Amino acid sequence: MLRNALTHLRPDQREVLTLVVWEELSIADAARTLGIPAGTARYALHQARLSLRNQPALIALLNESNYIKECT
Repeated sequence: MLRNALTHLRPDQREVLTLVVWEELSIADAARTLGIPAGTARYALHQARLSLRNQPALIALLNESNYIKECT
C-alpha cells in the first residue's frame, strides 16, 4: 500500500521524502544531495506529505497501526 502511494508522487517529491524520512537527512542535506535549493526541497517535501495525507487507504492503514499500538 505504501509502495503504491509513493508511486503516485512526482519523482522530485519521492526523492526528497526518501532522503528526509528514510535516510534521516535534514532538508538542507537532502537539497545538497539532489543539487537543488533548500526551499525547493522543503516545498517538494510539503507537497509529498500532502499527497500522502490525501490517500484514504494509507490513512486507514496508519489509523489501524496507531490503534494496534494503543491496544498493546
